[in-house]
Amino acid sequence: MSLYTDLVAAGIPTDNHEADLYFLDCREARAIAAKYPGIMVRRFISQCDLRVWVEAPFMFDPFWNAKRGAA
Repeated sequence: MSLYTDLVAAGIPTDNHEADLYFLDCREARAIAAKYPGIMVRRFISQCDLRVWVEAPFMFDPFWNAKRGAA
C-alpha cells in the first residue's frame, strides 16, 4: 500500500500534477497521511474549487508506474 492507494481505497478525492499528489483535506485523509510520517505535505486552497487540498510532492504512484513501464 501507499499514501495514494490508501486514499483511493478510502474514496478520498485525489488529483495530481505530474508526480505530485493532491488530495482533499478531511479528517480521514489526515489520518491516512499520518501513517506516512516521512512524507512532507502542504495544505493549500484550490483555485479551482476553493476547497482546502493537501499536496504531497512525488507521491502520485501512476506517474512513477508509467516511468517504469508498469500498468
